[in-house]
Amino acid sequence: MHREFPGKKDMTRQFADTEVELLQAVAQTAALMTGVLLFTTILAGARPYAPYAVGLLLLPLLYGSVLMRVTSLLLATAGLIGAYLSPLVAVVVTVLLAYFSGKAVWSPQHFGPHFTRLRHSLLFGQLGRALPGWQAFAPRTPGSAPYCRVLRSPAGRYYFVGVTAAREVRQYGEPTLVWNGVTQKNLRTFSAGEPDQLRRAGHVQWIVPPRKVRGTYPPEQQGGITTLYVAPAQLAAHLREWEEARQQNPGPQAKAQPAAASRPEPTPPPGGESVFAAEERRVLEEARAALASALPSGWVRADRDGPRVLLTAPGGTRFLVEVRGRRDRVVLQAGPGQHSWQNVHDALVAAAQGERAKAVLWQPTANVDTPAVVGQVQNVRGDVRVLLARLTHLAPPPAAPATPQAVSSDHELLGVPVGASREQIKAAYRQKIKVYHPDKMASLDDDFRRLAEEKSKRLNAAYQRLLARSA
Repeated sequence: MHREFPGKKDMTRQFADTEVELLQAVAQTAALMTGVLLFTTILAGARPYAPYAVGLLLLPLLYGSVLMRVTSLLLATAGLIGAYLSPLVAVVVTVLLAYFSGKAVWSPQHFGPHFTRLRHSLLFGQLGRALPGWQAFAPRTPGSAPYCRVLRSPAGRYYFVGVTAAREVRQYGEPTLVWNGVTQKNLRTFSAGEPDQLRRAGHVQWIVPPRKVRGTYPPEQQGGITTLYVAPAQLAAHLREWEEARQQNPGPQAKAQPAAASRPEPTPPPGGESVFAAEERRVLEEARAALASALPSGWVRADRDGPRVLLTAPGGTRFLVEVRGRRDRVVLQAGPGQHSWQNVHDALVAAAQGERAKAVLWQPTANVDTPAVVGQVQNVRGDVRVLLARLTHLAPPPAAPATPQAVSSDHELLGVPVGASREQIKAAYRQKIKVYHPDKMASLDDDFRRLAEEKSKRLNAAYQRLLARSA
């Protein structure tokens, strides 16, 4: 049994935020009641329509939690009884109640935060109803309560859950979820003020998609934070699955058991061994095996630590290829709802510079796209054939071996003997190239200038070949 973490009894036990739900129910019911009472008491001609106007008070019963609906019903009933006994007093009371509650809910500085808090409260309330026997607490860190809850399972294990609602847009021609609110960065910030035991607990970034979703969004895990794109009932199922897996394999590194047939996307317990890391290893092993079997003659492969492979083309061009199992597109400087590749990009570029190679990011399991360069990295999406075709296009063809005639002609062109030193070659080149300098040809006809340019190109080529052979 896990020991209770310090200060738990000082925390408010709650899934839903009862304060914000009560305030919302009072504000919307009082506003409707004010309109109904003014309509039916002040306007004499409108009194015959009073029964129809009273029906508007049923509107708050169509939305919200059970607490909000009960509060609206009780408040509407009390208002109608008060209006029957003393219409003037009822109007004054409802006007004041609507003003002060509405000011706290619908004022410009409170409107957005209040409805964000209400939306998250309703989501956490649905989660609580799907997790009987579980407990929820408001976190300690100021400002985190609207977004986060500390969940405690019946077995005494803790989860730090941050929620945000998402919307679906089309990017790159495909549906993509975007959101404003909880990210992996501020989820850690929200949990920074919690006790040590809770900071070591599982962290869950809960992204709630809209009801109608066109795309598929599998779970992810990065930096010890599990990200799920699910509705409340599905999150509850994941939490119960993690608990069952940990009971079967107790310990901080317990592995998640395979999911049921109805849930083909298994997810790891937060803080435990990640099935996503295993998937990355599988993709890397298959990529290396594919390279070993498909690498053309003359290419050289050398495995590096981690997911990197160094490939050397026949012409000497080097490519540092990093293999990634992720399927999303490489996005630097990511916005809300996007998973940034900035750290992967920067680390690969630095490693490629150390190897004096070109940086290549290879996603063998992603859909093939138009070849792209992202930042300083060549991004290749597709199988090994796509990768090798791209690298072959980037690598210059190897220089043809020099024949004895070419060797002698290079020496004759520069006027140096066979076996000349690098210093002799450089001195002869500088002397020859001065004769064909463009400034000295400016006063000559175009035909002479073209001949001089061709001669300069031949001198440069011969100079480079002789230097390469004398190295």
